[in-house]
Amino acid sequence: MTHEITFLEENSGHWAQIILPLALPNVYTYSVPPHLIKQAQPGCRVEVVLGKNKKYAGIIKSIIVTQPDYKTKPILNVLDDEPLLYKPTIKTVGMDE
Repeated sequence: MTHEITFLEENSGHWAQIILPLALPNVYTYSVPPHLIKQAQPGCRVEVVLGKNKKYAGIIKSIIVTQPDYKTKPILNVLDDEPLLYKPTIKTVGMDE
C-alpha cells in the first residue's frame, strides 16, 4: 500500500535552499510555510519530501524571497531549535558557492 503525501497551497513569500544527502551536488528549493518562518534558519535541519513521498532530512543553506519559476513543495518540519551549522562551516565544507 502506497501513501501519497498531499500539500496545502500556503505561501509565506519565503523559500529555502536545501542541501540533501544525495549523490548529486544539487541544492533543492522548498517553500517555507508561514507557521515555520521563525524556525527556518540557515544551518537548521528540515524534513522535506523529494519525489512523490520519499522523506529526507536536509540542511537549510539559505532563505530567499525570490519566487522560483517552478512549483515548489513545502518544508514539512524544522527539526532544530537552533542552527547546527553556521555560514563559515557551510563555506568550509564546500556547500556554499
